[in-house]
Amino acid sequence: VIDESYLDNVVVPTLRRAEEHNIAVTIELSPQGFPDWIFQEYPETQIPDNYGFLKCNIEHPIVQEIMKEHTRVIMNKVKDSPALQAINLSNETEYITNNSRQNLEKWHEYLEEIHESVEEMNELYGTSYESFDEVPIPNMENVKANALYYDYLVYKSKRNIAFHKMLADEVHKYDPDMPVHVKLMGFGVTNNDLMVRGGKDIEGFVEIQDWTGIDGGPEYGGGSGRMAEYVGMLDMLASMKEQPIFNSENHIISDGEER
Repeated sequence: VIDESYLDNVVVPTLRRAEEHNIAVTIELSPQGFPDWIFQEYPETQIPDNYGFLKCNIEHPIVQEIMKEHTRVIMNKVKDSPALQAINLSNETEYITNNSRQNLEKWHEYLEEIHESVEEMNELYGTSYESFDEVPIPNMENVKANALYYDYLVYKSKRNIAFHKMLADEVHKYDPDMPVHVKLMGFGVTNNDLMVRGGKDIEGFVEIQDWTGIDGGPEYGGGSGRMAEYVGMLDMLASMKEQPIFNSENHIISDGEER
């Protein structure tokens, strides 16, 4: 049984008022808001150590099925509203740490795909594993510049993109023309550490979006350097794919600004 009362009592009336006042609305699917009661009932659906908002294990089949059903219910309620502008697939996703059994299994499958043999892999990594299944998930708190970490970071970005593509495909199942985007933090796009560790191959992400999503802005008081960084980020994103750039959290001011 799915409780649709919030959609009926809050979301749908909000869309009606937006239509009356000629206001465009973007709705977020928000895997970052995954319910705690599911984590309690199915502990493997949670990745509590991951940095940021994303705490659900995107490799777990229960998480994937819930997000598909979540998308179905939302889209059937909102897709025909003239006020609905787009669907935001997720908010400020940083996918750094996933030590789950499901992710480990996918990691081993990926290693077998990209390496001709365990011996070839060992030569590249400087290791002595006897099988692909012996390779652990690398420690994301201490990333090293070597082949093992490179492979894992590429793998992790591919899996993060695959999860979001699944969400995009679910949206388009109910409305093929509905634009979708992913709200990546501008800070996470221009910060090398978060971009590399956070599972965000930006060039890969733009390919699954109808609009290139972003969260960022020049921020009042940041000076000319902050504005140059912001405009440079937009130029960089525009160079990756010719499509609209949609900033759904334009930081004219910083969080907590009190001036």
